[in-house]
Amino acid sequence: MIEDPATQSLLRKRQLNKSVELLLGLVTGMLADGQLNDLEVKFLNTWLTEHADVAAVWPGNVVAKLVREILADGAVTVDEHARLLKMLTDLAGTDFAQTGSASAEVATLPLDEYCSIDLRDANVCLTGEFLFGTRSKCEEVAAQAGATPYGTITRKIAYLVIGTNVSPHWAHTSYGRKIEQAMALQQDGHSIRIISERRWLAALS
Repeated sequence: MIEDPATQSLLRKRQLNKSVELLLGLVTGMLADGQLNDLEVKFLNTWLTEHADVAAVWPGNVVAKLVREILADGAVTVDEHARLLKMLTDLAGTDFAQTGSASAEVATLPLDEYCSIDLRDANVCLTGEFLFGTRSKCEEVAAQAGATPYGTITRKIAYLVIGTNVSPHWAHTSYGRKIEQAMALQQDGHSIRIISERRWLAALS
């Protein structure tokens, strides 16, 4: 029996989610002793290379990118170990760890999931902690994509990008103020969009 395209797509999505869950299981196992060694980093690189579908989607894409950067010169420094360890620890601690969903986002965030995203000539504001890297690194790649990063929310902002490492209690955090300001602008009829790090990275690529 030949399955229709919709069914095939659903099956592929389910298989991909299972593979992403497997990645999380591997990460959790690596973090069991609270540290990473060179063999574990190289194994992670090999696994992601063999599972290109996982390395092409969130969160495998950001892990694969960092691992490739770390191994590019053939040596793993103490700082690189620490950087990868922090990323994997942050990843295992997101909502993704509880839901098994590749979206890895806090459900209560007021995200615009279905809006189109065009970063060219767009003013963007970033808030929260990003798995991709530091705030300055994220602003750098945003600028490379043609966007203009701003540190505050104004009526000039087209997109507010929220980093993945966001507490479910974001309203009581320092970065929650920017989210509230963006929501207030939306209520006033402004077209500002609130998007996740995952969708922002997809727009970049």
